[in-house]
Amino acid sequence: MKTNNVQVQRPVMLLSDDDSEVRRLVYDSLDRLGCEMEEPDNGEQALAAFRRIQPEIVLLDLAMTQADAFELCASLHGARGGERVSILAVAGRGDLEGVRRAIDAGATDFLIHPVDVEMLGLRLSCGRRSAQTRERLSRNEERNRGLIKGIPHLVLQISKEGTVLDFEAPRDFDLRQFPDGLRGRRIQDVFFADAPYVIVRCIERVIETAESQVLEHNVRIGNDIHVYETRILPNAEGEPTVVMRDVTERRKMEKELLQLAYHDPLTGLLNQHSMRERIARALELPGQHGRMTAILWVDIDHLKRVNATFGHELGDVLLQRVADRMLGCARRTDRKARLGSDQSIKAVARMGGDDFVVLLTEISHVKGAANLAKRLLDDLSQPFVLDRHEVYVTASIGIAVHPHDGAEAGTLLKNADSAMHHAKAEGRNNFQFYTSSGKTAALRSLTLEGDLRMALARRELFVEYQPEIDLKTGETVGLETLVRWDHPTLGLIPPLDFIPLAEETGLILPIGEWILSIACMQNAIWHKSGLEPIRVAVNLSGHQFRQRNLIKTIAKTLTNSRLDPQHLELEITESTLMENAASTIHTVKELKSMGVRLAVDDFGTGYSSLSYLRRFPLDVLKIDRSFIRDVTINADDAAITRAIIAMAHNLNLEVIAEGVENEQQLQFLQENNCDMAQGYYYCRPLTPAKLTKHLEKQSSGL
Repeated sequence: MKTNNVQVQRPVMLLSDDDSEVRRLVYDSLDRLGCEMEEPDNGEQALAAFRRIQPEIVLLDLAMTQADAFELCASLHGARGGERVSILAVAGRGDLEGVRRAIDAGATDFLIHPVDVEMLGLRLSCGRRSAQTRERLSRNEERNRGLIKGIPHLVLQISKEGTVLDFEAPRDFDLRQFPDGLRGRRIQDVFFADAPYVIVRCIERVIETAESQVLEHNVRIGNDIHVYETRILPNAEGEPTVVMRDVTERRKMEKELLQLAYHDPLTGLLNQHSMRERIARALELPGQHGRMTAILWVDIDHLKRVNATFGHELGDVLLQRVADRMLGCARRTDRKARLGSDQSIKAVARMGGDDFVVLLTEISHVKGAANLAKRLLDDLSQPFVLDRHEVYVTASIGIAVHPHDGAEAGTLLKNADSAMHHAKAEGRNNFQFYTSSGKTAALRSLTLEGDLRMALARRELFVEYQPEIDLKTGETVGLETLVRWDHPTLGLIPPLDFIPLAEETGLILPIGEWILSIACMQNAIWHKSGLEPIRVAVNLSGHQFRQRNLIKTIAKTLTNSRLDPQHLELEITESTLMENAASTIHTVKELKSMGVRLAVDDFGTGYSSLSYLRRFPLDVLKIDRSFIRDVTINADDAAITRAIIAMAHNLNLEVIAEGVENEQQLQFLQENNCDMAQGYYYCRPLTPAKLTKHLEKQSSGL
């Protein structure tokens, strides 16, 4: 509705006595201005009408007698929505006290009687704009309060004196100790006993400087300690707002992420990235004159064997126990070092797999690194109990020393790794310092590994056969299959150089399967060509023997080659047989049931328990060449060889002597009733073509 200069969307409420001159004049003025009016008769009706129509403007005659004008003014202002309404008090000329009381009760403006129409119109326009402004502010305040309620933080409005003016608490905030709420409470009471002083000081600082403050502190809630982040924000009135949020879970997650970023998840040790940083920082620090830093690269020997025997879960448990034992050794060493003002262990890390690194600083002599390596070897050689099994492992340790073996973390780690491989090449369970020659050997080993992975595909591997001779007839009765590697640039690689590498990398599995297939097919070809049947022996590595599909693989190979199983002999080392005897017996019996012959290879180098071996359904026992070499000049070797032959015969086992190289050795074996022999005295390993001629010659009786 629009009238003259006044636009009023809701009725104007007029509160005055029925017969008063104010009512008559104001009514006429409002009517001339075109305003719709609401005229309650008394205070009760006024409040009811106020709630019903929510007027923008109320005209209140302070001289009314039907109700107390000031109480009515206060009631209207305190009613729901009253803070958004403009209340114009109409006072008599000179009634300044009445105007003051009306304003204190909630009036927003006043008019002096007698009322001028034009002045009334202007005051109504101003009152309407003021009401609309207050309504907008009220809506914004409600919206902001709704947003604050939705924030899961404790929000406090603090007075300059340090008491709570207003607050919003999240649903899960425990207010049981404040049943009447927080308003009027001292700030010291609200923040409990954990961090009141520092928070109060920060609030004072905000009031003084008008600059925000942020702090983090612990709050005890029940039996738990929670981490809170508190932000104290200034405002123009000098009444800071305090926002507290529980960041316990966030800090816990950050800690976990930090742990994952810098630590190995399995062992809890530092990871490779973190260790590289530690080494780099250690090298940057100015050390005492003549002091050095050492890197010990520790590799756990034969962990793959543990995984294959007990499973990867127990293998992981073993790695955790190894980590604990290394940490214990490092801490003992560090305590002794501090007492003696010598070396300091800065970190232990797992680099991945079965590799660990120890950082040793402030050593005055390389002997300090050697002493730590010895202690690590001793500690790690003690048995580990896994699922009621005693497991023994050893370690190979490589040591690189700064500044002699490198100036940077990467170089030192690479050289320590190289020295570790040198320790492995020296028989494991020892430590080696880095040398340039060791580096050359390590590089060659890495090169060979890469080339060996391609050797099968490139057809660089081939087999030769060494005859096994019957010592009574002198005839070839068996053949041992031997693999050879013809490297395209290095020439023939000795088996001792690449077979251990194949076992360490797992390449022995495809290579071994290929050897088995080639040997069976070649033997079948000889049989088909009319040569007398002969058995061919193939060595099974420990890795192959532990494969679950071993029986299927051998059965498939025999089927594909159409070789009679009795003409295949499988050689297994005694250490492989004894490694996990319970499951091994089952596998051996399955192989025996297929009809193949079974031989114990390199007997005498491992457990050497003939009484235990009788539990296995074996056919042949091969005496290791180390006993045969000195059998004619070493009384102990001669006695051992005689005993092995005699005991093997008592167990109905045939005996083959390996490495026979001269007439004297042969004569000794014949005198002691050894069944068969092989070695350079009779024949070097032969290619299939040369061996074919050898067998043809034997078949013809020449």
